[in-house]
Amino acid sequence: MSTPRAGTVDISLLLLIFLLPSSFQLTPPAIPIGNFYITLVEICLFILLGHWLLDLLVSGTGYVSPLDKVFSLFLAYLCLSLIFGSQHFGVNKALGDFRQYLPLFLYFWVMRFFGFAKDLSRVRQGILNVTIVVAIYVVFIFLFFRGAIATRESLAERVFFDNTMLPLMIYGGYVLGIALMKNEKSHKGFASILLASNFIMLIVMQVRTYWIAFAIVIAMATFNQRRAFFKTAIMVKNAYWVSLILAVTFLFLTFVPAETICSQESMTSVKERIESLISFEQTFLGQENTWVTETETVGTRLATAKVVWNEYVMNSPLFGTGLGGEIPIMSRLGGVVLMKYSIDNGYLTILAKFGVIGFALYGLIIWRLCQMLYRIIVSPFSHDDEKLLAYSFLAGVAAMLVASFFSSNFIRQQPALVAFLFMLAETSVLQRTVETRRRESQIQGVPLPRITIGRM
Repeated sequence: MSTPRAGTVDISLLLLIFLLPSSFQLTPPAIPIGNFYITLVEICLFILLGHWLLDLLVSGTGYVSPLDKVFSLFLAYLCLSLIFGSQHFGVNKALGDFRQYLPLFLYFWVMRFFGFAKDLSRVRQGILNVTIVVAIYVVFIFLFFRGAIATRESLAERVFFDNTMLPLMIYGGYVLGIALMKNEKSHKGFASILLASNFIMLIVMQVRTYWIAFAIVIAMATFNQRRAFFKTAIMVKNAYWVSLILAVTFLFLTFVPAETICSQESMTSVKERIESLISFEQTFLGQENTWVTETETVGTRLATAKVVWNEYVMNSPLFGTGLGGEIPIMSRLGGVVLMKYSIDNGYLTILAKFGVIGFALYGLIIWRLCQMLYRIIVSPFSHDDEKLLAYSFLAGVAAMLVASFFSSNFIRQQPALVAFLFMLAETSVLQRTVETRRRESQIQGVPLPRITIGRM
């Protein structure tokens, strides 16, 4: 039985999904069809789904992966939720909500064309390249066009673009490990450029949720590579580069006023968000905040969470509202500001829309994924680069789980879902490779040699 391979078109469309604008601030390019529209990202999704169906019809051969059963059950429940929502809220609303979850049906495509490959380093490298490109053009837009794309005055000092957030989280630990352990200067240079460019992008985006998530990834990766990180030579180099960057930044800001680089409002906004994280107890645990600024959104999120829990989750705990049901965004004073398909809390969004059953299926997928990654990490038949990649994925999942308390992007944003599926494919490849070595070792009766970091 020959395994189908992803061709150039598949890989190009996959990378294009991360590159194309798909946020409310950077308007997604779309093709209008009457009163409806289809974005270019969704066209890419449809082409990939069509390729999977055609290949399956021609070959007539299915492929089985460890997550097939639970994922098939989750997708079936998603379809039932679509039918349920269509009956209660109308077909248009249900489909409008359903389109955000459409990438989940690429699970079978990604497993068929990537999950059974022998090596995904080429595709992984392409995704890492895309994260650098996206970081550069987001910073460029921030410096020169942020006012033109602002949907309201408060957004004139920042730029939202979430496409590469999950890829950055799941590969961030791997890239940091490459920077610490690789001997080749070219690999170290690439890793440094990727981390630095995306760090700057995170600053200009001014999303504290992503700051926290990225800090978790870096902290877990540093702990995992603590022996390499605290080697004398590496510590001296790191101290040198950090000192050099700080010195250059200080001199640059001394001779070039900050207002000529970005507005005073942008710097004030960044400063307030940093201060709100430093004052963690007051910001997140304080019951009464007397100050209200553009960066103070914790009060509104708490008010929203209480209403959604009491009036939506508790009213339909098992099955939720179904797709198409809108839930409110509340103000600090208790008024409804906006009705949306999601709120800034991924867990409550899932509970409100899909109930405890959908939440349990979602949690089961994450649990199974974490089990697979843990087995790869502790297996004596895993090579060092495979352990590094698996641990990076585990750190990314941890960051995603924490960030989902404050955002729904990781559970319903289209590029994020595609990145999640590709992580499942990479994990399946790792698991199958390690299992093959174990079986071969049992047959031969001798352990296989360990190798160090391989290709990025």
